[in-house]
Amino acid sequence: MYYIYPVWKTSLMNRILLMFLFIGLPAVVNAQVFPKEGSELNYRIIGFTFPENKGAVKGTVQIAAGTFNSADSFEQRLLPEVTIAGNKVVTEVPSFGQQYTWRVIYRGKKGVINKSELHHFSVGSIPTTDTSSVRLRILKPATAYTTAYVFSDASKILYDMAGNPVWYMPYISGVTDRNTVIRDMKLSCKNTITFLANDKPHEISYDGLLLWKAPRGGKVASDSMERYHHDVTRLSNGHYMTLGTELFPMMWVKDSAKDSTLVESSEVGMSKSQMSHMKLNYGTIVEYDEQNTLVWWWKSSYFYKDIEYVNPTNNRRIYDLHENAFYYDEKRNTIHVSFKNISQILKINYPEGSMADAYGGILTPENPDDTMFSEQHGIKITKNGNLLVFNNNTNNLTRPPKIVLLKEPAKAGEKLKKIWEYSYPLDLHNVRRMPLTNGGNVVELPDESIFASLCTPYSNMFIVSKEKKLLWDAIQEKVNPGTKEWMPMTIYRASIISSRDELEQLIWQGRK
Repeated sequence: MYYIYPVWKTSLMNRILLMFLFIGLPAVVNAQVFPKEGSELNYRIIGFTFPENKGAVKGTVQIAAGTFNSADSFEQRLLPEVTIAGNKVVTEVPSFGQQYTWRVIYRGKKGVINKSELHHFSVGSIPTTDTSSVRLRILKPATAYTTAYVFSDASKILYDMAGNPVWYMPYISGVTDRNTVIRDMKLSCKNTITFLANDKPHEISYDGLLLWKAPRGGKVASDSMERYHHDVTRLSNGHYMTLGTELFPMMWVKDSAKDSTLVESSEVGMSKSQMSHMKLNYGTIVEYDEQNTLVWWWKSSYFYKDIEYVNPTNNRRIYDLHENAFYYDEKRNTIHVSFKNISQILKINYPEGSMADAYGGILTPENPDDTMFSEQHGIKITKNGNLLVFNNNTNNLTRPPKIVLLKEPAKAGEKLKKIWEYSYPLDLHNVRRMPLTNGGNVVELPDESIFASLCTPYSNMFIVSKEKKLLWDAIQEKVNPGTKEWMPMTIYRASIISSRDELEQLIWQGRK
């Protein structure tokens, strides 16, 4: 038996609601409208959200370039409509530096049942979104990963694989402005963006909301600051790991950073005045939790005793043992740490901090070459457990930079073994010698292809297959204001978002 509640016993408002229900008008489920009215976005690929209409069987989002307040003028400038299902959709608008108007059309079986009000937003711009002055020029169109996207820290831009800018690093108060140098910009495992700005690690959302920044103190460096540099990574447990620098006065260090042995100026070919002002750079690794509590650290000064090495290419003495890259292998609880200046990679046990192995040679006149790598930069561990390295190869000026894949020793007595390498086909026309490269990056992709970026002076980024087939190739360039000619734009590290699905996870992360 059904019981019908007497309508006359309800309040006036409830009677009205019940009347709407009985005559069959569609119910609208509340949802946050995004983009917010009057907002300025830093991207062209937009996640729209809007109320869901339960009575609709289909619907579309209508967008027009310009600011319109009447439906008639709005409808004359419509872009292609976007079909919706539910209360959100991701789509793309054509231009940076443009105002936009949009609305949602809900349709039932017999036609339109509701139209939302007109909403307004704009997409901002920065100088590097202007493709007449800065561009990612495609040298080889993508034959795989066609829906991938690449971050270029040189331009502070996320590009699609056709070289179109789709997102830019916004100006964030106290973090970035027009002149800020960005490094190591990449997608985190938590669907956020991590990077270094002015040598300080940060994390932001796709919308440019500041989510985290590293503390300013220098607990590990025993100084006023940690001197962060090169690399910052978000871990799966939510922690942050980054590199820092520990300084020691030259006059008090020779054989051990911990023993503080006095150095005679004649030993290092310097005057006492020079030595009194010179600092020795040792590397640190610092780990913070989400509340910026220091939870773990490591120091290269624990392992390197003799800090004076010689670069055989120019006979230059080296007093700098800072790192330039690291990779934390959470599956195996090891950290690989790259030391460019001495062409060495250390394998560290985590959390013990003990050294499990050391790869590469400390370059000296007696040991001028190493066949594995020299002045390496990007390092990763592949899903098969191999060591992936971007090898700048700068100890031999006749060699191009390479990507090398190395099999680590499985037991005592075995040595590091090179199992694969790839040399990018550089255009060396009219080049008398191989220009030195500096920087670079490597990332293993889901099908074991490799994304890589070169650095000064080439500025290429590319994808290469296991079979050494070039799958995509591009170069970051800018216009020379004087000659109006295009020239390479220095990249420190480029990185990749491997699919549209990954991008959409970044877009929706944190969005209500």
